[in-house]
Amino acid sequence: MIPLGTRFPREILSMRDSYTIGYQDNLIGWFSERSVEREGSFFVPYLKEGMKVLDVGCGPGALTLGIAERVGPSGSVLGIDIEGEQFDRGLAAAAERGLDNVAFRVGSAYEIESE
Repeated sequence: MIPLGTRFPREILSMRDSYTIGYQDNLIGWFSERSVEREGSFFVPYLKEGMKVLDVGCGPGALTLGIAERVGPSGSVLGIDIEGEQFDRGLAAAAERGLDNVAFRVGSAYEIESE
């Protein structure tokens, strides 16, 4: 586990430029179809009403929204990803599902500040 606020060398921070899987058009649709029931079944039992959850590498937010449903209106989920172009899908899906406990932010897992 890496403590929040840990600073990383510039070489590690620049590694995100070489990571591209998931950002090709043919994969974005697949990532949008994922569900917490299938891909998140290992952590669903730990989600509780009112939790604040951080989804690192959320992509278009399919899992983020499933988490938001489980933590309920008294909880919240922040999805972060180094590429924000996919967030429109997540925001649109959140609106369709009536979820207002979800937010998305462009960011790196190496640069997360605690809130």
